[in-house]
Parts: sequence; C-alpha cells; structure tokens
Amino acid sequence: MPKYRDEVEKAEAVFIAQFYDLRMGGQPVPRFEAQSFLIPGFKARFRETVKRIAAVKPVYVFANNTSISRSPLREEN
Repeated sequence: MPKYRDEVEKAEAVFIAQFYDLRMGGQPVPRFEAQSFLIPGFKARFRETVKRIAAVKPVYVFANNTSISRSPLREEN
C-alpha cells in the first residue's frame, strides 16, 4: 500500500476489486509458476489493511467468487 498511500488518504471511499484473489490463490493464475503469484500471509495482511482503512472511510470489496474453481492452485476434493 505505500505506493498508493496518498491516493487512498485523499479518497472519500475505497473500492477494492478482484486483484487480491490472485495473491491468495483464488483468481486464475498462469499455469506456469502459479505459486510465484502468491504472497505469504497475504490474507491476514489484506484483512488488517482493510480494517485500518475502514476505520476512517468506507471500503467496498468486490470479489470474483467464480474464479476459485478455475485456479490451478485449488484443492481437489
């Protein structure tokens, strides 16, 4: 977030869409080197960042839930 901190601070509301799925392994990632797109501990860091921003302004999070079943990183049942 440091790269976008100024924009986030100036905004009246924050909209987050889909990109975070990629870092958690939910979004379809390239078939080759799929693990390289994951960020360790991303889910917890993402949650804390959203909480911190939401304490001072509205935050809207949009997800592409259908992508989970298409990820090469999904667990087979």
